[in-house]
Amino acid sequence: MTREPPPQRARGPVRIIAGVLACLATGLLLSACGNTLQDQPMPNSMLVPLVGAQRDPIYWLGASFHGLQLTSTGLDPGGAYTLQYGDCVVGGVRCTTPIELITSPDNGFLPGAGTTADSPAVLRGLRGLSAAGGRVLEVATGPVVVDMRASSATLAHEAIQGMVPINFGGAPDVPLPKPVPNTGFDGQVMTFQHPPALAPLPAVPGASAAQIGKAAAAAEAAAAAAARVTQP
Repeated sequence: MTREPPPQRARGPVRIIAGVLACLATGLLLSACGNTLQDQPMPNSMLVPLVGAQRDPIYWLGASFHGLQLTSTGLDPGGAYTLQYGDCVVGGVRCTTPIELITSPDNGFLPGAGTTADSPAVLRGLRGLSAAGGRVLEVATGPVVVDMRASSATLAHEAIQGMVPINFGGAPDVPLPKPVPNTGFDGQVMTFQHPPALAPLPAVPGASAAQIGKAAAAAEAAAAAAARVTQP
């Protein structure tokens, strides 16, 4: 089994994409090999948006971690990426897998911070939070907040140690970048919050200029009301 050198800082999306696809094809986990079999294969195309993202780092654990294959990726309306490893251990409306890794670009707060169930924890050299008996770990690093959820405290801590950005350079088991000041992401208007553009009003035979102006004003008022409703 051939070991590869630790990943270096990317020189472009194409090079990173090629490396990730090779990782998936050979079952490589960072610098180690893993089992390539999985019950729910992850198409390579599902990772291309993550690899090509250039704004913020998106953390992952490679094609597999401790025998758990990467089985799902998702992007929520708030801009957070969720990666799941392994098959569902709890079914129903929401699939709960042995590992769920969430990278959120909203670094204005730590999820769950201030609740009595959370305890301070040092994670990769940074101050973070531990909850649910250590099965949930949260840490702010760089411009993002990482939320690690696992089926056991041991697995959660090992996953935190092993995670690296899929779209930037990085190595496991080394201190994480220090968190940056609040980027103000929570105040940005997301794409889905923009009201759809209004089509030009059709010509109405016999309508006066005053009637057309009144209809246009009503349409503008409706668009303004829609924009206020969609504001966070």
